[in-house]
Amino acid sequence: MSKRPNRLTFRDKVFVGALAFSLLVNVWAIERLRSEVAKLRQAQETLSASNTIVDGGVAGSTSSDSDAPSAGGQAGGGQTSGGGSAVVLSGQDRVGVSKGIIKIGAVITQSGLADQSPVMRGLSAWVQHVNAEGGINGRRIQLIVEDDATDTSRGSAALRKLVENDKVFALVAECAPLTDAQNIEYLKKKGVPVIGSCVLATDQFFKNPFQFPLRVSPETMGRLMGKYAVKDMGAKKPALVQLDNENLTGMGDGTVAQWKEMGVKDYVVETVPVVNPNFTPTIVRLRGQNVDHITLLMDNASTIRFLQAAGQQGWKPKMIGVTGYDEDVIHYGGAQAEDMIFGFFSEPVRSSKPVMIQFREDMKRFYPQEKRLELANNGYHPAWVLTEVMKGLGDDLTRARLMNAFDALKNYDDGVLPPYTLRPGHHETTRAVKWGIVKEGQAVPTTNQWYEL
Repeated sequence: MSKRPNRLTFRDKVFVGALAFSLLVNVWAIERLRSEVAKLRQAQETLSASNTIVDGGVAGSTSSDSDAPSAGGQAGGGQTSGGGSAVVLSGQDRVGVSKGIIKIGAVITQSGLADQSPVMRGLSAWVQHVNAEGGINGRRIQLIVEDDATDTSRGSAALRKLVENDKVFALVAECAPLTDAQNIEYLKKKGVPVIGSCVLATDQFFKNPFQFPLRVSPETMGRLMGKYAVKDMGAKKPALVQLDNENLTGMGDGTVAQWKEMGVKDYVVETVPVVNPNFTPTIVRLRGQNVDHITLLMDNASTIRFLQAAGQQGWKPKMIGVTGYDEDVIHYGGAQAEDMIFGFFSEPVRSSKPVMIQFREDMKRFYPQEKRLELANNGYHPAWVLTEVMKGLGDDLTRARLMNAFDALKNYDDGVLPPYTLRPGHHETTRAVKWGIVKEGQAVPTTNQWYEL
C-alpha cells in the first residue's frame, strides 16, 4: 500500500509563498539592474574622451582637490551693491574652484517636448577643446549637465543639486526654458553667475544682475521680427501665432508693439496650447481671415507640426519662424519650410569668422554626427566667452570678480556678436540679428549685415 504524500501545512505554504515572492523580487531587481547598466553605458558613450562631463547625474571626471571656500561661512546669499556699482557677494565666493578644477554646470532640456541636446553637445565640445589645451590658467573644467525632461519639478531639483550639492562655480549655456523661468529668483538669491541662455529666455533674464544671456532680448527680437515682416516682407495683414508659454510672452508683446508703432491696425494674434496643439483649426481661421504673413513663436517640434498642418491645408503664406534655422525644422518641414525667414542670433555657423571655424572643427572632432549646428552654437558660444573672460582674471577666480569683469566689457568683440558693452543692470549684448532664409533645404543668410531697429 503506497503512502499518501505529506500535505503542506499552513506554515509550509507561507514559506513557499515567501520564497516565490523573493525569487520574483530578485528577478525584477536583476532586470532593473540590467536596465540601469544599459542606461549607464549609453550615458558613458556621450562622455568626452577626457571624461570631463557629468551628464544626467553620471559621474565623469573626479578630483581629489576639494572646493576652496572663502571666508564668510555659509554658501549662497548673493547680492549686488546699489547704484549700479560692482557686484558684492557673501558666502563662498570661490565655490566650485579648486587648485586644478573649475566646476561648471547646466540644466539643458534633452527630452520631453523640446529637445535642446545639441546645446549640451556644443557646450561639451568647447569644454573638451579647452581641457585638451591645458585648461584655463592651469585649471581643467569639469562639466555637469542635467536634463529636466521638460518637467519643472525635476528641473528645479536638478538646479538645486548643481548649486547646493555639486557646488558649481557658474551655470553656462543654461537651456531649460520652463525650469529657468521658475528659478530666476532662486539663482539670484544664491548669487550664481549664469552665462548664456536659450533662444526662449525671458526678459527677466536680462534684468537679473547675475545673468548674462549673451543674446538679443525677447522683446527686442519680437520688435525686429515685427519690423521685418511689415517693412521688408510687405505684410498687410500679419498674424502672430505663439505657444501659450510665459517664455514667449515678451517676444510676442514686442512683435505686436512694433506693428502698432508702424501703424498696423489689422493683425491677428493666435495663442495655442503648449502640449500637442491641433493646428488645423488655427490654420483654417487664419486663412479665412485673409492673413498674408505668419510670425511663428514656437519650439522646433511645434513649428514642424504647424508647417505640416499648413501643407495639408494647401496653404503657404510668408513666414518668419523663431526656430526656422533648426535643421529638424528644415528637414521635417519639407517644402513648407522653404523660403521661411528666421533670425541668426549670432554669426551663422558657416561664417568665415575664426571663432566659427574653430566651432565647426570642434564639433567635427567631438560630435561628428551632430547636424543641428545652429542650436549647438548656443552652447559653444557662451562657453567660449566665459573662457576668455576667466583667462583675464588669472589665478584669483571668484564669482564677484567674474561678474564684475562681464559688467566692465566695453565695445567687446567676441567674434560671434556685434561688439557690445555691458554694465550693471544692462545685460542685453545686442539689438540686432542677421536674417536667414531656408533655400533648397539649407539655412542660408540673406545678407551679411546686422539688422537693427
